[in-house]
This record gives sequence, C-alpha cells and structure tokens, in this order.
Amino acid sequence: MAPQLTDFGAVARSYPDVQFILPLMGWPIDVTEAGRSRWKRDTKLVSDCANVAVKIFGMECIFGLGWTMDQIRPWILDLVELFGPEHCMFASHMPIARLGCSFDQLYAAYRGVVSDFTRSGVRFLAQGFSPG
Repeated sequence: MAPQLTDFGAVARSYPDVQFILPLMGWPIDVTEAGRSRWKRDTKLVSDCANVAVKIFGMECIFGLGWTMDQIRPWILDLVELFGPEHCMFASHMPIARLGCSFDQLYAAYRGVVSDFTRSGVRFLAQGFSPG
C-alpha cells in the first residue's frame, strides 16, 4: 500500500461521503528512517481526508515476527499524530499475528505505546477488550 498512498488519498478525496479505512498502517514497505520519512509524508496526504481512519495492526507483516515495542512505537505515534486518536483503531491480525506473539502480548505492546494517552484517547478493537 505505501507506494499507493497518494492514489488512496485521491480516491478518498473524490468520495467524501464514503468512509475509508486505511489498513495495516498504510503498509509501509521500507522500515528504515528514510522509508519512515517518505511513508509519513505520503500518509499525511491521506490523513488530511476527514473520511479516512487508520487500522493499526499487522506488526508481524510490517516489522517481522521479532518486532519490538520500541520498533513500532514511533510508527504508531506518527499515525496518532497524523490522524488524531479519533481516527485510529487498534486491531489484531489473528491468527497470523500469533506467529510472533500472543493476543495479550500484542495488546500489552499497544497499551505500552499509548500509555501516556487518556483512556478515551484511543479505541481498541477487540471483542470484550478493555484497556487496563
């Protein structure tokens, strides 16, 4: 998706009455600092569309099975900064995510990343999940 972010934004702007969800954090392909800079620039164009929300999940697909909270933190915080917490959703990519960690470990990492946020600042998408 990352190379297609500008096209995605153009489509979202063309249909302002349709709600769009940007999956997999916009699927950044290059997770180097240079890649993150390009991804953030292109994601900004999408985040300017009021009809787009972002779904934060798929850490194992983007960062590999051995991802760490320190690795994902800046990317997630970039998304919250760009979209605002009201347009960010956390989700799991189960059962695929289980290859790298458990559901509890995944959501503990999410909670750790946003631990300084207010309780109502971020929504968690999981049946029966309540941020602790």
